[in-house]
Amino acid sequence: MRKKFLELIRSSFTPATQRQSERNTPNGNHFSGVGFFQNVSFRNTVILLLTLVPIFALAQNPISIENALPGNPSTEWDISGAGDLTIQGFATQISANKGQTIAFKIKSPSAYTIDIYRLGWYSGNGARKVSTGNPVIFDATLPQTQPADLYDPVTGRVHCENWSQSAHWNVPAGAVSGVYIAKLTKTVGGGSSHIIFIVRDDVGSSPILFKTSDAT
Repeated sequence: MRKKFLELIRSSFTPATQRQSERNTPNGNHFSGVGFFQNVSFRNTVILLLTLVPIFALAQNPISIENALPGNPSTEWDISGAGDLTIQGFATQISANKGQTIAFKIKSPSAYTIDIYRLGWYSGNGARKVSTGNPVIFDATLPQTQPADLYDPVTGRVHCENWSQSAHWNVPAGAVSGVYIAKLTKTVGGGSSHIIFIVRDDVGSSPILFKTSDAT
């Protein structure tokens, strides 16, 4: 569609005699400024252009609009490897639809903060903080004591299903789908780690589906 649109604009700026000349020229690169504005379709093309500009603007999907926003530098949200092993946690569900709630279970010897970021382009910053006006709600008094991890000697499986819920975040109804992180930061010592989760758009109609692989 874009190619046809550009050809339409070009033809409007090109006199009929020139277009005939281009048809007769092997490489079609001949250009003449004679009668530049004599083509009566020029006015119609300008009107068409002004009409289609809003349509092209609306054609941008929510993800491309979101990714074009300013972000936060990686020095603010990124960590090295698994982060501080003394503060670790997980989301009770790997994903939540926008408008739903995502819950976290966290183990830390001290109090901590939780900031939510969405990963994306954001002018090369890599993420944007989205919890400033919609902060995480704590469900436990900190520091919270969690029970020992469960261990299955037959399979060697270690899991923390017995941990108590620590906090939750109400995903905004207008949230943009994508990969999100909850950055946990201890108030004493400043150690950090990440909890990765996905925000879905269950009514989205995008022809592209991105599947994430998560470690459990």
